[in-house]
Amino acid sequence: MSQVQTAQRATATAPSQPRRSRQLRREDFSNLPTRKGREGAKAFYAEIGVHSITDSRLRHATESGELKRFKIASHNWYADADLFDFLMSLASGGRGGDAA
Repeated sequence: MSQVQTAQRATATAPSQPRRSRQLRREDFSNLPTRKGREGAKAFYAEIGVHSITDSRLRHATESGELKRFKIASHNWYADADLFDFLMSLASGGRGGDAA
């Protein structure tokens, strides 16, 4: 098998990552509580390509106040903008010096 065929086969079987055409910004997301519970929050993260946020991390962040929530009819509701802010708060390092 030639090197070209090997490269084509590797490319065809490699898992594809969704490509973003532009960088995400907070202004792109709603401030209204549209995500019900942890499942709704995880659905938001899946939509933007983040699959590593666990239920227990969301629960801890909600209980400790790291993640803003709306309490409506005894359910936690989350706004996309708040979920995005929480995700950005998890960053560390980099050149900006803003991250802790």
